[in-house]
Amino acid sequence: MLALVNSLLDWNRLQTGRIKFEPEKIEVQKIIEKCFNTVVGTAIKKKIKLVSNIEDNLYIFADKQLTIQVFNNLISNAVKFTYEGGVITVSGSPAKKARFFEFSVKDTGIGIKEENQKKLFGIDAKFSTEGTAGEKGTGLGLSLVKEIVEKHGGTIRVESEYGKGSDFRFTLPVASANILLVDDSKTDRLLYSKILRTITPDYSIETASNGKEALSLISQSAPALVITDHHMPLLNGFALVKELKKSLIKSKPPVIVLSSDLDMNLVDQYNLAGVEYVFHKPVNLSDFKLAVEKSLKKGLEN
Repeated sequence: MLALVNSLLDWNRLQTGRIKFEPEKIEVQKIIEKCFNTVVGTAIKKKIKLVSNIEDNLYIFADKQLTIQVFNNLISNAVKFTYEGGVITVSGSPAKKARFFEFSVKDTGIGIKEENQKKLFGIDAKFSTEGTAGEKGTGLGLSLVKEIVEKHGGTIRVESEYGKGSDFRFTLPVASANILLVDDSKTDRLLYSKILRTITPDYSIETASNGKEALSLISQSAPALVITDHHMPLLNGFALVKELKKSLIKSKPPVIVLSSDLDMNLVDQYNLAGVEYVFHKPVNLSDFKLAVEKSLKKGLEN
């Protein structure tokens, strides 16, 4: 009953936004090691082999605690439904959707009948069965997993053959899918948003009208790239760069300055502050496109 109540509370908090969503750059293998450690006792008892084919230095852009919850649930379920002497394998590969990675938690367990597979992820169609050693469950864990994966913009599905095992496949982002454009001119925000959507169709464009508003957005969820004007009220572009540099924000994004009326002294100050590129308006589109692509690539590697 306690497990059932906790699952319902977690699902409800996620639905209503009361679970804080804090995506950051995290190493997947460390998450999997932590999850393996929570089930290793049961796995040893059932003589189940735990295998991870995930390489070191594979990073995703996700909420750490929620990601742990996803892997914990799927791995513990795999242990629960795998017979003695079985194998559970965690692996992954780049997803078809750009900037996403597909993970697989595969077992050699009892499998799921085809007619029951569609019931697995629904909160309104609770489906639960006993594990191979009589383990009990609430049947709500996969509903929560689905909500977490979709909260990150990913998808989840199952491939299973009854009596032979199951393979749960889900996607999580390898980096932020947003570019933040900061400019006090509404006309320029519209113009450069349109340009960015053309040259980076896989990214969403978020906008802010000044540096203060931009810092607030970045602190909530760091974008893949910040493109900022210099002359703005409340907090100008250079103040934004300085505040961002000294902030405690994780996964700080690269910055491109795109402004008019910049003298060489200001350009030098921006370069010393560590911005990627400084452009004068109106910008050469081919140079701008190359700079955006290089900055996004650098952001993935940092």
